Amino acid sequence: TQITGSVFDFEWIDLIQNDHVILVAEGVFMYCREQDVKALFLKLQEKLKDPEIVFEVFSSRWLKGWRKKMMEFKLKKELKLGEGTAFQFGIPDSDAIEKWNGGMKLMDDWSYLDSDELNAFLLKLMRKNSAVRKLQWTVHYQLQNRT
Repeated sequence: TQITGSVFDFEWIDLIQNDHVILVAEGVFMYCREQDVKALFLKLQEKLKDPEIVFEVFSSRWLKGWRKKMMEFKLKKELKLGEGTAFQFGIPDSDAIEKWNGGMKLMDDWSYLDSDELNAFLLKLMRKNSAVRKLQWTVHYQLQNRT
């Protein structure tokens, strides 16, 4: 089911009636503030029965200094995104969100570079470098109810 509206207007959560819910968020949270993402996850954990969420994450190493400037240049000049568009949220590693709350459990993570369909030698080599593999990748979390 698709629900339109801001993910941070939490009323949409009450529209979900299923016992088992998996939410997918691709290319969203890196543009949001960490406190907003955290508030959303806590609300999902509170309102739904052990929901799962699969979402794309970005390395927090690229949110400061010269790396941040490089990303802002890429977003504005190469990708033609609007003025002020910037990545705001990132994590250092896949399990970082577990520290937000004891009920948030990492289930899995993967990167595009993990694909067995990659035939190019350079891409296979990049897969072995965790700094490259985890520049932008996907994580799967379960937000276990603690009540």
